[in-house]
Amino acid sequence: MPKPILVLGVGIGWAATTPLYYTLSIDHQYCHSGKLKESYYLFGISSNRLIIQKYQQQRLRSNKFSFKKPPELLDYCKHTEEEFNTYTSLPFTLDKYINYYLQHYQYLKDTPYQAVADFSNTTNLLDRNYLTKIAPKLKEHFDVKVLIIYRDPVRRLFSTCNAFFYYDKHNDDSGYLKFFEVERSDEINKKYKSLTAYFLDTLSMSYTEIYHKFNDHFDTLPIVMEQLFDLNDNQKELERLSNFLNYTFTKTHQNCYVPDMGTNAPKYPYLKDQWNSDKEELTPELISISRKKNAFVYDEWQKEFGSLPPSWISA
Repeated sequence: MPKPILVLGVGIGWAATTPLYYTLSIDHQYCHSGKLKESYYLFGISSNRLIIQKYQQQRLRSNKFSFKKPPELLDYCKHTEEEFNTYTSLPFTLDKYINYYLQHYQYLKDTPYQAVADFSNTTNLLDRNYLTKIAPKLKEHFDVKVLIIYRDPVRRLFSTCNAFFYYDKHNDDSGYLKFFEVERSDEINKKYKSLTAYFLDTLSMSYTEIYHKFNDHFDTLPIVMEQLFDLNDNQKELERLSNFLNYTFTKTHQNCYVPDMGTNAPKYPYLKDQWNSDKEELTPELISISRKKNAFVYDEWQKEFGSLPPSWISA
């Protein structure tokens, strides 16, 4: 008997992971993540710290920390109260994670959905050693398919810095920085007097490092956001996605980052995490400086995949 398919959308943040998930879950009803697109569960387990797991529990048991999601996705959350309480009880464990998605898969059997999914961006932060530890057990129970969607490094970094610098204005997503244990908003604002200063002092994560970390253990598909969501020329990318998941995808969901309109991004329904991110404009001068500082991300990509996406900022 074939194993249930578990789609891990491991990020990366501010690169249209939500439109990618909606493409798979709403527009095609291929996979479903349960109550939340991002449970952060694996990151909560790996941290092994009670303060993070308590925050995670609060996140799972309420809607306080999440932007509003399409109501049609909630129709398929069929776990009983007892099952859900077991899943969210402390301490978090890999066994609970596996059992939750195995149960969720059973509840999806009489629906159009063919797979379960976890689109937690924090999964890309998992340590290599931890992935090596949990990969065999995940593969024992699931046919794991990993999706990593990438956006131009400088533009993605700018959106990320915007979101963190203006974090205190995201009232419906409070607690986000505390969970990550990175610089909190007040600390960032004490250290940096402007978004520009913060942005120019921040480096992008390595795109290829994330790719290799997951590709070492699972079937992994790297996706260039700008190419998949190019409505005029995305057939090749839709075919790549279709072949990878063995399912026909014919269209993509709305995406506030394509084309990139900065602070004038369209306010598409249920994509507030996108159109609410950029508070300031990315100027040509900032692009030039940041492109040089983050050249390593572009160089690593070109070495790994042979060329840079045409839509990405050139040197």
